[in-house]
Amino acid sequence: MRHGAVVTLVMAGLLMSSCGPAPAPAASSVAGQPAATVGADSGPRRAGPTPRQSAAGVASQPGWTPSAVDGSPLAPDANLRPSNQPASSRSPARAVRIMPLGDSITMGARSTDGSGYRAELYRRLTAAGWRVNFVGSQHSGAGPDPDHEGHSGWTLTQIAHHLDAWLVAARPDIILLHGGTNDLRTRADAVRAPQGLTRVLAQIGRNCPRAEVFVATIIGNRAVGDGRERQLRADAYNAQVPAIVAAAGLRFHLVDLSGVRGKDQLADKLHPNDKGYQAMAAVWSRTLKPF
Repeated sequence: MRHGAVVTLVMAGLLMSSCGPAPAPAASSVAGQPAATVGADSGPRRAGPTPRQSAAGVASQPGWTPSAVDGSPLAPDANLRPSNQPASSRSPARAVRIMPLGDSITMGARSTDGSGYRAELYRRLTAAGWRVNFVGSQHSGAGPDPDHEGHSGWTLTQIAHHLDAWLVAARPDIILLHGGTNDLRTRADAVRAPQGLTRVLAQIGRNCPRAEVFVATIIGNRAVGDGRERQLRADAYNAQVPAIVAAAGLRFHLVDLSGVRGKDQLADKLHPNDKGYQAMAAVWSRTLKPF
């Protein structure tokens, strides 16, 4: 990413107050376009218009350069139009407020430095020219910015009980959600997990209508103890996540983290080791850079 990427976010409206009443919708030739999906082994891909059709929708927008990781055109959402000003002529931007949201995996359990994916993601984004400010009520890990909203052992329902207050206090521009692992302890809990995710996304939409929200499928499980059974529940849950994210709105984006799995990337049945967290950071980073 070029150094002016953060300023692109300013022009896009991300760095205005993302939490608060929603502004009146603006007309756009790309309104209604589906959100992007990013996977561990691929760049952004869209479920609706083909890349060629998406490119046509922004052909008249000056200054727009396709920037999808896989080389295909990546059309912006209605309020994500980059400026046609040279990067050198734009005003300095404030830091992008990013909320890592979830459970112990977001907190960084079983990572060497206690930061999980967060420290590596911070390094990747700042190296790409971003000014980053992680936000949240929790503070842990030895990384450059210890703030986050990862709560060990919490289900999506427990997160939802406190989410409104967290969002109002932190005012995030971007939210990275990896949650649902603790909702899969039993078959009965797993059935209710999609409802929990729907509730969390609705709360984010109400509180922060201009935030960009990146919702991950959950990582895999190791075949230890009930790990095999939990993996089946995780697969079933992950299969429902794309439709839930698509229904949440244009500012909600699907991210595929389900490829982080196995004894090579997991420290125990549920938590990544350092290699697994590095893989998560790489996917988050590839997801964010086109924005």
